Amino acid sequence: MRKIAILAAVASALCSCIHDKFVDRPTELSFVVSADPRFTLAEDPAPPPPLSTRAPIHSTEAVQSIADVRVHAFRTTDNGVSYLYVRSFDISASWPRNATSTSHNVPRVDMLENGSYRFLAVGMDTATDYTIALTPGVAYNTVAARLATSPQSAQELFSGRADRVIGGGVNTVPVTLTRRVAGVMLYVRNVPTTINGTPTAFLRLSLARSNLRVDITSDPAESADPPAVSEPGYNIFDIDLRPQSDTNPADGLWDGSTPPDGVQKLPATTLAGAYILPGLYTDGPTMRLSLVGADGTTLLRSWSVLDISNQPIFFTWPNYFYSLGRKLQAATTDNGTPADPADDDAPLDLSRAQAMNVDVSEPWGNVYPMSLRDN
Repeated sequence: MRKIAILAAVASALCSCIHDKFVDRPTELSFVVSADPRFTLAEDPAPPPPLSTRAPIHSTEAVQSIADVRVHAFRTTDNGVSYLYVRSFDISASWPRNATSTSHNVPRVDMLENGSYRFLAVGMDTATDYTIALTPGVAYNTVAARLATSPQSAQELFSGRADRVIGGGVNTVPVTLTRRVAGVMLYVRNVPTTINGTPTAFLRLSLARSNLRVDITSDPAESADPPAVSEPGYNIFDIDLRPQSDTNPADGLWDGSTPPDGVQKLPATTLAGAYILPGLYTDGPTMRLSLVGADGTTLLRSWSVLDISNQPIFFTWPNYFYSLGRKLQAATTDNGTPADPADDDAPLDLSRAQAMNVDVSEPWGNVYPMSLRDN
């Protein structure tokens, strides 16, 4: 009888502990996370095409390549003065290929305690160079993503936040992800094989300075400046022209590069795309396009990239697309509308010495004309 009484007491205590563990927790908690990757032209009324997991970028299509999606929880106990990190939820398994949104239910055993929280959702490529330092108690406003090696390893990065009071009953937390990096595409035609008798070997788009740190915590609706650039510059593209053929030496032009699988481009063109981190520039030019000799250092021709005010110094903003040449869809050269030539591919013609148009697409949407200037 004594043994039965002891067992009963233990069982009662165990039930009490289990009850106490969940009494201050909601009965249900789910995250509804969505990503808006659109960067089609603002005047284009057509809906965005289905997303794909293609990277790097070779057009201004509405595509994204995130597959690693996590929600990080920060709790406040001082009415929102500060939010401190509590834990993370990996919802990647709930994010299917080509997804634009997903819903993830938190298991009962992982439930948060009741309280006021700020949730930071982050989406990245599965193979990524970004690191986010999160330890228990770290303050929300100190969190950022950082490239571990170099700016050249920049990839897709989305984030979004939501504040919610978590209490008893059903709790749903919607979070919208916004792209935190910028895109750059270089699409040119008629690249000269020689400049004043000297062979061209490299086509180079360079950035004056760079960053390794990416802001992922601010509200995208806020118009705060991007962070000041603090790292050395680098070549966004350094394309070796020499593997290209030159089937007509008389015209003095390279035949063009071989497009990646699934990408179509016009003849005698070179196409490349990449992501860059946002930055605030105070000297410049911010970007420079150059034709370089075989020694890798001799500039045979160089252009400064100018903004809408014909200024060579401009900020690089998150979710802006810097397009040197126009290409609206990777898989076509006519944007899927053969009867409308206005949206056909329009690569920059490097055989011309005069200024050439460059488009900067803001939130991958509104297009602002820019130009190149010989210098």
